[in-house]
Amino acid sequence: MRNLTMYLAKALTMLTLCSWVAAGSTDCSNLVRYLKPEDANLVFGKWTVVIATADEALHGTVQQLRSSWFEVKPFPDSSVVHFHWRERIGGVCTYGAENATVYKDRTALAIESEQYKGQYLHTCPDCYLTIIKAEINGLSGRYFVFAKRGGSLTDSERQSFEMQAECLGFLPTYFTFPNTSELCPEQEQPVNTR
Repeated sequence: MRNLTMYLAKALTMLTLCSWVAAGSTDCSNLVRYLKPEDANLVFGKWTVVIATADEALHGTVQQLRSSWFEVKPFPDSSVVHFHWRERIGGVCTYGAENATVYKDRTALAIESEQYKGQYLHTCPDCYLTIIKAEINGLSGRYFVFAKRGGSLTDSERQSFEMQAECLGFLPTYFTFPNTSELCPEQEQPVNTR
């Protein structure tokens, strides 16, 4: 009888542990859904970065960032888009611009240039969520960036971003950019490009 009681206690403990693990695991299939190529219009427009993270190799570049906004504009009747961005790194604004190609012959939306390869994920309306593979100053890695057309980061958006980042294998260190007063001004011609 004593062995049966010990066996039942161990079985109950294992069952409880398994249920905790199952309850704590993230359902990545619902969180990480890539945009289709026909959804390219969802990434066009002007965006302000509100939270980001990166792989270890590029983590320091995100850590130095104070604010960032960018614009994605399509060229008419073309698979080419124009990116221009403004980033405040420390107290200095940097400006950049480049053209990229929209690949519509793939299963997921991809926009690529010489320096960047972006994949885009489903997110909230008027939000922008991307994984960017990049090489910067000889370092290769990925960024995970969430941007909005306006407004600040909500608690539910942050929670979703963190769970998505976990599913994609990013470091669990996140950088938020709540101070839109630090955004760099628009300029006609970029003065400093990467």
